[in-house]
Amino acid sequence: SLKLSPKDTAAVLNERGMCWKYLGNLPEAISDLSAAVEKSGGTVLQYLCNRAQCFLEFGLFTRADDDLSKAISIGGKESRGNCLYYRRGVARFVQQRFEEAIKDLRKAVHSDPPPEASMADLYYHLGLCEANVGTRPQRALHAFTEAMKCLPSEGPPKPHYVHEKAKALQMCGEHEKALRHFSEVLRWQPLNARAMFRRAFSFKALKMFDEAAEDFEAARELEPNDMRFVVNYKKIADYEAVTLGPAGYEDQIPYRDAKAPVVPSLDRGVAKYNELVAEVDYDDDDDDDL
Repeated sequence: SLKLSPKDTAAVLNERGMCWKYLGNLPEAISDLSAAVEKSGGTVLQYLCNRAQCFLEFGLFTRADDDLSKAISIGGKESRGNCLYYRRGVARFVQQRFEEAIKDLRKAVHSDPPPEASMADLYYHLGLCEANVGTRPQRALHAFTEAMKCLPSEGPPKPHYVHEKAKALQMCGEHEKALRHFSEVLRWQPLNARAMFRRAFSFKALKMFDEAAEDFEAARELEPNDMRFVVNYKKIADYEAVTLGPAGYEDQIPYRDAKAPVVPSLDRGVAKYNELVAEVDYDDDDDDDL
């Protein structure tokens, strides 16, 4: 085709590059798409978008950012539907350019939203950016709430979404709700020491000190080599919550089958929590007001 259609060489290279992409050969795809971009003078939005997507999937986020910025500057009717701001926002999140990513992701929500299947991911990354900025926990909470609303009811569980929302609830001082969310994480990941350790702080905030101590000790037993889980009980009273690290690095894999029988030894903490706070009114819709 390249020999038969010299005038459309860039278009053919673009098509061949996308074939390489769908075959999983990203280096060849990037090579062809780079040739297409060069031959077109870098002015064809679709070629830039296609190469940017390959850069994203290959982990070259700075180069993806460059292509998406050029595509945005070209603009026009063709730019709609290419999710340019959403994709650049994710690239900037990975580069830890959180404030810039927030602007892109919010613009994506209002002016060029991605397909419905990607809205949960958009809001999730928006929440991660806000959480990492650290000064607007209510905005992070709102974004994580929206992300969870966008998840398909029949889809696989996403415990990392619940974990990030639990952390945001804790930072907002909503410890009853945080407890329920941390317990939901532990339902899917009963050996998640980070969730258990964080839940201890919400137990402590509600003056449920024995339960807090149980979670602190359980977290240390699960991760005996992690010094972050070693608690000085004389000093712990001064802390309402801990970060343990930046947002966006929680375990994504549920390692319990929801249909499997409950293992009492693993679910003891969750069961005890349910008994202790059964009287707490809980309604996720309250988060809509944030």
